[in-house]
Amino acid sequence: MTFAADAMKLLGTSGDGTLSVCNLRKNTVQTRSEFSEEELTSVVLMKNGRKVVCGSQSGTVLLYSWGYFKDCSDRFVGLSPNSVDALLKLDEDRVITGSENGLISLVGILPNRIIQPIAEHSEYPIESLGIASVLCFINSGFLSLNVNPL
Repeated sequence: MTFAADAMKLLGTSGDGTLSVCNLRKNTVQTRSEFSEEELTSVVLMKNGRKVVCGSQSGTVLLYSWGYFKDCSDRFVGLSPNSVDALLKLDEDRVITGSENGLISLVGILPNRIIQPIAEHSEYPIESLGIASVLCFINSGFLSLNVNPL
């Protein structure tokens, strides 16, 4: 899930392949995307809130335009053969992805490109990513709840 503070909206992905936008002022689900072929596993806001980036179980990254949530506006295929379970916004143009195969990559958004692999947990999936406020360390976690500095 992610929070759009300026619009007071909460965005969440689900196992049924939908992106939901909840209006916290009205306490309602404002909109829900069409069903995707794959489970959506992670979400982050990019491009100054104009793009919503979602990771999926098939390794595809789906991009939605803000306000047009019914269907994705772009797909980034070939990022990972495994599920993209974690997304971490580095800046407005770059996101760090964590995959089920343990690979952590730096990815450019619009233009969509893999900039470079950053690290790898050889046998553990990446389930969460976090960043220190000084931008010196990126932490990743996996199912055993250990946190590893990279």
